[in-house]
Amino acid sequence: LKLEDGQELIGLSMEEFQEALGLHASDSERILKLVSPDTKISSRDDISLSFSSREVVLPSGSTKDFGLVFQKASDSDIAMIDAAVDDLRSVLVPGYIIQSMKLPEGHEYFNLSGPALTMAIDGTETVEGRILLLKNEINETVAPTIKISLPDEGGVKELGVVTGGNPAQIMEINSSSFLYGLIPSGHFIIKVGWGETTSFDHLDADEVEEVLADSSGFPHRYIVCADEVAPSVTTSAMPSLAPSLAPSTAVSVTPSMTPSEAMSVGLPDTLEFELPKGKLGVIFGGSPPTLLRMARASPLQDVAEIGMAVDTLTLASGVVYGQLETLELVNALKSSADQEGRILRMINIEKADLTTQGGSSSISGCEALGINDNDKTNEEMELEAMELELVEMELTSQELEEMKLEDLPEDIQELQEIQEAALGLQEIGRQQEEVDSAKDILLPTGKLQITFRGRNPPAVIQKIKENSPLGRENIKGMAVDTVTVNKVEHFELNSVDVTKLLKSTANVPGRVMKVRDPSSTAFKSLPDDLALGIPASSLGVSIVGSPPCVKAFKEDSPLVNKIPPHMFIDGLALPNGYTRLGLKADELVEILVASQDQEGRTLLLLNSKTRQPSDAQEIFPEKLQVEFPSGKLGISFKGRTKTRVSRIHDDSVLEGKVYVGMLVDTINIPGSSMFSGLKANEVSRILKDTKRVKGRVVTFVRPGVELRSRNEEALSDYSESRRN
Repeated sequence: LKLEDGQELIGLSMEEFQEALGLHASDSERILKLVSPDTKISSRDDISLSFSSREVVLPSGSTKDFGLVFQKASDSDIAMIDAAVDDLRSVLVPGYIIQSMKLPEGHEYFNLSGPALTMAIDGTETVEGRILLLKNEINETVAPTIKISLPDEGGVKELGVVTGGNPAQIMEINSSSFLYGLIPSGHFIIKVGWGETTSFDHLDADEVEEVLADSSGFPHRYIVCADEVAPSVTTSAMPSLAPSLAPSTAVSVTPSMTPSEAMSVGLPDTLEFELPKGKLGVIFGGSPPTLLRMARASPLQDVAEIGMAVDTLTLASGVVYGQLETLELVNALKSSADQEGRILRMINIEKADLTTQGGSSSISGCEALGINDNDKTNEEMELEAMELELVEMELTSQELEEMKLEDLPEDIQELQEIQEAALGLQEIGRQQEEVDSAKDILLPTGKLQITFRGRNPPAVIQKIKENSPLGRENIKGMAVDTVTVNKVEHFELNSVDVTKLLKSTANVPGRVMKVRDPSSTAFKSLPDDLALGIPASSLGVSIVGSPPCVKAFKEDSPLVNKIPPHMFIDGLALPNGYTRLGLKADELVEILVASQDQEGRTLLLLNSKTRQPSDAQEIFPEKLQVEFPSGKLGISFKGRTKTRVSRIHDDSVLEGKVYVGMLVDTINIPGSSMFSGLKANEVSRILKDTKRVKGRVVTFVRPGVELRSRNEEALSDYSESRRN
């Protein structure tokens, strides 16, 4: 059988041939080669390497589960597939090179040897969605390396590693570190970088620690490691399965540069942009004031560059502030926060000079603000600067909780106790403001005579007409957080959403609308995904559509107010580990009914605004033991070498307990031996002969799991007893 991508499958059994046709049913072209029964057919291992590359998605599991064996590619240590279990041979084709493996988190392994790749696969065996890149030829320009994506925050200590030496080497990895299992101890750190343009190599352990500390807060950080240092092979040629996150042409960083100097490489010489009104969500430090951090919601995210220094601040009136200290800059920004037309000029301090003072409109920060250093003690000035910077950062509560003392400028670090107190007071005040700003409004039936604005959530109350029943509530200008109707809470509503909802439920009593100040950060938001446990009972809901959505709830439904609007049911996970994804409504209802006596079921919900339905798939548990009742079972099996469940009949007592496609591993009959390694006809015969026996236990495993060897002694004893 020749597939669309050029791969040829040779020497297949009947079951394997049928399975291959099913797996590749979407191919636009498949070529079947038939020969006379008298003709000698090709060897099963004679598989063409005609496709140049292929991406293969691995389920969770180890090399043992997949039967994966690697050997050295010719003239190279790079891993080449030598063998795989029959179920995976159609995709993990012997003879192909494994050029890379990528994990969903962004970690990538390149051109590893067989033992190293085995360790990487086994160390990540619980991960779903690993992607192997198969090649039919070796790319010698790619170094055997491991690229690890790092969290945005933290240095060496926070990563849970100990480094040492020159070049830097990972000496120890804490067992609680996320790096544990991803990379072995003893590897060298050959590159540290972030984004697509900034990276450093040839670093010793101290420099690695400094670069990671300096880059804390930057997105898309990574390290590249290797089990040996190979200066002749660069990492810039590494391929990537996700180009948007991989480094492109790296910045040139010479070994003589300090990390601080190197941070300026790749920055523009100058930047000039207009500042919006209000808070900027940034923090400056040093002299001249250098941009150290930006909050995620800062309006300067797309225009400013961390590491650049402030040269001048020009107001709409034409007044120019130059040669500013950090305190002067922060005061100037705060005092002019309500002004439009402010222009900030920033420079790369390594490549451009600060503007010199000159002209009547150009004045120093001290002159413009009337600051006299003698009027305040140093501690008072430092405290004021600290307070202003903390306010200017406009951090979320999560960022405040994650913020550490070392993240702040050095002059502020000296005031540790004051800093902690200021953060605590700010957080307490923010929480109190959030509570005070929320207001629950009981809505009467009928028309409300109010209008809303806002294309994006939350909708803001724009107008309250004179005859509105809400005229005395004083809520004009407030934003809608939630609307609760019949115990169902609706949120993330824009003006159209809330208008439609209120109009369609105008006759429903007891509706409650929660409103908040539009600047609040406490608005309820819809999660991207939600795992919802459901009881062992009828759910009392109406499920329709594809993907399935809950359309209505009975009054006594246990799911009332638990399934948020705008979320669909992507799948169902049963307590035995069986999971179905990408279901249609009728398929979901069928499984829910069949499993309604099982405790521990979980609905898998996705946000329809941010997520797409999964492709249809079923995930088998690794091992499943089922006690068979006596009597008729309503189950069929197939397979000459491996017995798999081929059908569960409509009236079967095993519906919802056993799944088509799982393999029979063992059968235990009370008072008899354990049977294993059975053919399909043997399984059927044993179950039929023992149909009056209670307590029979059959163990099933998912395809790819190693089966027990054939128990010839048990079969011999069984055959002898049948003859007698």
